[in-house]
Amino acid sequence: MAKERLHYIDVAKGLLILMVVWGHYELMCRLCFGINDPTINSLDSVEDLWVSFFMPAFFFLTGYCTNFSKRFIPFFVQGIKILIIPAVIINYTANIIEYLSWGESLLWIVKTSVKSFLLTCAGEWFVPSLFLARLIVWGLVRMKNSVVQLVLAVMMFFGGVVLYDCFPQIPEVWSYKHALMMIIFMIVGDFLKNKNIQIYRVGGIQWIYIILLVIMLLSGIGIPYITNRVSVELWQIPIVLLLALSGIQFIMYLSKKINCNSVLEYLGRNSLVIYLAHFIFYKIYLGLAAEWFGISPLISVALFVGVIIVNIVSCCILAMVLNTRYFKWILGKF
Repeated sequence: MAKERLHYIDVAKGLLILMVVWGHYELMCRLCFGINDPTINSLDSVEDLWVSFFMPAFFFLTGYCTNFSKRFIPFFVQGIKILIIPAVIINYTANIIEYLSWGESLLWIVKTSVKSFLLTCAGEWFVPSLFLARLIVWGLVRMKNSVVQLVLAVMMFFGGVVLYDCFPQIPEVWSYKHALMMIIFMIVGDFLKNKNIQIYRVGGIQWIYIILLVIMLLSGIGIPYITNRVSVELWQIPIVLLLALSGIQFIMYLSKKINCNSVLEYLGRNSLVIYLAHFIFYKIYLGLAAEWFGISPLISVALFVGVIIVNIVSCCILAMVLNTRYFKWILGKF
C-alpha cells in the first residue's frame, strides 16, 4: 500500500511542478527581459485550467505526507533541513554569482543577502510559507479535535485574505499571509491521512471542479487563486476553497489513473529543486533567446516548448548532482 501510494503522490507532484514551470514562463519573460509576445501571453492563459489549485495542492500533499506527531524540536529542525537549507543555498549561490557579475562589493552583497533572508527567507514565497504552515499545523494537530482544527484553519484563511487585501502596507515577512491562507489545505491533507481516506477514491468531486471551471471561464468571471500574487476577495473565499479542494481531488484522481510514470515520479521527487532552480535557468535561457520572440507565432511556440524542456532537463541534471554523496547535504540529507 505504501509503495503504491508513493507512485501516485510523486506523479501528482511531477504534474504540479510542470504547471509551476509553465506558469512562470511569461512572468520571467516580462519581468526579466521586458518581452511582451502575444503568442506567449496566449500560452500563459492556459494556466487558468489549474491556477486555482496547483499551489494549494502542494500544501495538501505536505499535510498528507508529513508526520506531525514528532516532538517540536526535531520537527522544527526537519523543516530547516528539507526546506530552508536547500532554498538558501541554491538561491543565494545564484544571487551571489549574479551580484559579482554586476561588480558589487562584498559588503553590499552581504548586507543585501542578510536583509533578503530576514524579510523573505530565500526570495520566493513558497518555501517560507510552507515552513511556517508546517509549524502552525503542528500546533493545531495537538488539539486532537478535527472540528476545532478545521474551524481555526478557516479563520486563519479569512485572516490571511484580510491581511493581504486590506493591509498591504504591513510587510509580509517570510510570506506569513500566504501561510495563513494555505494552512487549511495542509490540515485537510493531514485529516484524510489520519482517517485513511484516499482522496482519489472520493468519486465525483473532480466533476465539481470541471463544471465550476467551465462556468467561470465561459461567464468571464475572474478565477480566484493563491500563488505568488493572491487574487481572492472576501466574498470569493467559498469559491476559491471549493475550486482548490475539488481541483486537488482532480489532480490526485488523474495521478492515480497514471499511477506509474518514471519521468513524472522523478520530477515529483525532485520538485523542490526544480522549483528553486527553474527561475535561475529561465534567466539564462530566456536571455539567450530574447531577441527571437515576436518574430512569428511559430517561432514563439517553438521557443516556449524548447526553453521549458531545456529548463526541466537542466533542473533534473542539477537534482542528480545534488543527490550524489558529496552534495546531498544541500538537500537536507544528513
